[in-house]
Amino acid sequence: MTNIDKNNTNEPADDNRAQPKKLGAKLPRKYAILLVLIVILIGLIVAYGSIRNRDQSEEQPHSLDETFQKNDVLLSNKNYDEALSEWNKFMAHQTNPEDQAQGHLGIAVVYINKQDYAAALESYKRAEQLSSHPNQSIYNGIINIARINNDKALEIEYSRKAIEALDKNHPLYEADKSGYEKRIEELNAKSD
Repeated sequence: MTNIDKNNTNEPADDNRAQPKKLGAKLPRKYAILLVLIVILIGLIVAYGSIRNRDQSEEQPHSLDETFQKNDVLLSNKNYDEALSEWNKFMAHQTNPEDQAQGHLGIAVVYINKQDYAAALESYKRAEQLSSHPNQSIYNGIINIARINNDKALEIEYSRKAIEALDKNHPLYEADKSGYEKRIEELNAKSD
């Protein structure tokens, strides 16, 4: 069908209106290159965003303090398995032996709360192996487990270690030392 002039003549109208280009029409080369570059850029942005989201969604390890705080809440709610899981996540990212020793102390506390004293003792001993210096918390933990298990020899051994680890400049040094010595005497008396 042709356009008819408004004068009702049968001749086609001399219309200067732009005709839409066909979809298959060629783009100039510079526009085609620009379009390809835009598509590539959008693909890179989408890929970067998905990688970034994946990295952010992976759980980052907690610091030692954060792990202790989180475990306080978990232990108060008796979520022992979840508490152990948190310590295991912490330990998986540790290379420093002192931090590993602290992690084993935390694990031992979880096992004590679970009343799994054999596992707690194992964790305390592992912490002792990793620690580069005498650690009162480790010794006291082992002493408490020895009391629970009625293991007098172990309690005496670690009470002596605890005495050696005491800070001689601490104001309570004499009182603490006296307490350990008294307990050692009581245990020795019971052994006789």
